[in-house]
Amino acid sequence: LPAAASAGLPAASARVLRSAGRKPALSRFRGGGRSSASLAAAEPPSSSKAAPASPPLEGLLSVAGGTLLHMTLGTMYCWGSFIGYLPPAMRFFDGGEAGGRQPDALLCIPLLISSQMLAMPLGAKLNKKVGLSKAVLIGTVVMNLGILLASYAKSLSAFLVGYAFLFGTGVGLGYTAPMQAGWSWFPKSKGLVNGMVLLGFGFGGFLFTLLGAKIANPHSLPLEGGRFPPEVYAAFPKMLRTLAACYLALGVLASLLVKPAPVAVVAPGTKAPSRAASNDRTFGEAVRHPTFWLLWFVILLAAPAGLNVAAVYKTFALNSKALADDGFLSLAGGLATLCNGLGRVGWAAVSDIIGFKPTFVALALTQVAACMLYNTDAVQASRPLFLFLTCAFLACMGGNFAMFPTACANTFGSTDGATIYSVLFTAFGIASIAAVTLTKELQRVVGWTGVFRLFAGMSGAAALLSTLYKPLPPRAVAKAA
Repeated sequence: LPAAASAGLPAASARVLRSAGRKPALSRFRGGGRSSASLAAAEPPSSSKAAPASPPLEGLLSVAGGTLLHMTLGTMYCWGSFIGYLPPAMRFFDGGEAGGRQPDALLCIPLLISSQMLAMPLGAKLNKKVGLSKAVLIGTVVMNLGILLASYAKSLSAFLVGYAFLFGTGVGLGYTAPMQAGWSWFPKSKGLVNGMVLLGFGFGGFLFTLLGAKIANPHSLPLEGGRFPPEVYAAFPKMLRTLAACYLALGVLASLLVKPAPVAVVAPGTKAPSRAASNDRTFGEAVRHPTFWLLWFVILLAAPAGLNVAAVYKTFALNSKALADDGFLSLAGGLATLCNGLGRVGWAAVSDIIGFKPTFVALALTQVAACMLYNTDAVQASRPLFLFLTCAFLACMGGNFAMFPTACANTFGSTDGATIYSVLFTAFGIASIAAVTLTKELQRVVGWTGVFRLFAGMSGAAALLSTLYKPLPPRAVAKAA
């Protein structure tokens, strides 16, 4: 900069050069053009600042469509609230009474996420085979068909076929298409794109948790002897069908908006632009690399804490007289799922700015603190404290889901990014099953305090393991002849 001044550059140009090195997350939300730094270097000095390039409208609409789709996909986490409206005869596989047992219906979220995990590789193939828009539409149809069928179920097993297997399969088929579209429009802001798309996960959970409660229990009838009045359970099928209609409408609209950026056409006789280096790895190279498995085990250790709370927070709170109120718990669930979405944007944006490793360590240590406090007497007696910690858990869970797609794309490139992430996501599926299974088996042995201390230890181990992460160096790419 002193050299620029001595060369006689105008003050405005010096300011452009000075600002070129700063890349806050929002300033990088641009189309596929050159960065402001490269523009400043390439263009002649001018006495006035050039107007910054505007984000392409089609790209913004595509990201907005992704947000709409993920509003519907994120309703999987409404189950933490909706389980309260499930008829008692459908809460256990044997149709029996609780008798001190945790309900088998808690398995709905882990089975749903596992179905999503199994379907995501097929979703990545659909993206290439039929295009991103049609992949979104197919996922939407399968998901809502599952919810519709579940509304007619008379047993837990039949219910889970629709609400866990088909619902989760639809989520997996459509999950990565909006992110892949967003990456093509805004390649320098992958984390922010992921966060904006995945914001829908939280907002949809918030909106439809409250709407579901209004349909199933419009008069906020209280529990009597641990059960709602019969009319609440009778409204459960109607609630599912109404919500499925809403999800379908949003999903169809999303399929019309989500589209990739057009591929640049090279005129005959001209050379295609080439890159000097790239971090792109093939699917085979990625899954054989130690860094892939490092990320996989970090997810496996960190994800269970938030996934457990998303599934059991209502069941957990019903043990406390101060917390056992359906209106409060529905509101808590809605706000927590909203924080899930906000956490996806927030943690992803911070990761874009300071990097994956320090951001993830902060997230994991936040989980450790929340786990150590969640079952204390002070929290059990205080609705504000319970609400705050439940929101913290789901904000961290959202951060996990938002940061790892970005870490995957930044580590292995975006060419096969969706396919690579579909395998990395298997860690979330296994973590979801582990979270609920450990809770069901250990809660009667070591109590809730022991369960949450276990998850605190796992989160701490994830923080330590993540310090070993190193991004892969770019490698040379052959230039066009």
